[in-house]
Amino acid sequence: KEKVKAEESYKLKSSFLANMSHEIRTPLNAILGFTSLLAQNSVDEEHRKKYIELINSNSKLLFFLINDIIDISIIESNQLVLNKTRFNAKRILSDFINFYNFRGEEFVRFSFVNQYMRETLFIVNDAVRFRQVMSNLLNNAFKYTKDGKIEYGYRIQKANVLFYVSDTGIGIKKEEQEKIFDDFYKSKQEKGNAYGGTRIGLALCKRLVHQMGGRIWVESEVNKGSTFFFELPY
Repeated sequence: KEKVKAEESYKLKSSFLANMSHEIRTPLNAILGFTSLLAQNSVDEEHRKKYIELINSNSKLLFFLINDIIDISIIESNQLVLNKTRFNAKRILSDFINFYNFRGEEFVRFSFVNQYMRETLFIVNDAVRFRQVMSNLLNNAFKYTKDGKIEYGYRIQKANVLFYVSDTGIGIKKEEQEKIFDDFYKSKQEKGNAYGGTRIGLALCKRLVHQMGGRIWVESEVNKGSTFFFELPY
């Protein structure tokens, strides 16, 4: 069993490295290509602005890719130090609605389910890592949902706050719902490289949530969608 597990881990890691090479080269090629075009004297102002926007967006993508790799390495080497403070999680949740609506996803209805009237939800934890987990889950939802709806919100429980992100995307098979939180795992629902990605986002979420004293899981049905839940101490 250990041998099979080690071989599977090796294959996943090899596949991850090949995929990572592709993921890094794609934005890097765009940055280099449009930088070369900008250097030409014949470029008019309209095209110059468009090239700068493309360089900017691809630079951000590259930055997030490298950040994920570094974070996984920090956690694996037990070097992650949480900066726990008292912060308003409700304010961070509210920020996402403006950010993702600005992206203008034409066929996806996006909403923040705000069932509590109060403006604050104070918890003591790492605000930066909380934002990172929510952002990863929302990015995944948009990545696998081409039409339908995505919603997110929270529920207050006795000792915990339950946060969730729900979508009507491709869904995940029952037997894969635990494996998708493993490093480098690629769901069989993803055909070829159609969805891209580093395959470490959910593994990173799991590790961060555990470090913050919580737990994370998913409920899903193929072709109907998924809901990712995570709890944090209240």
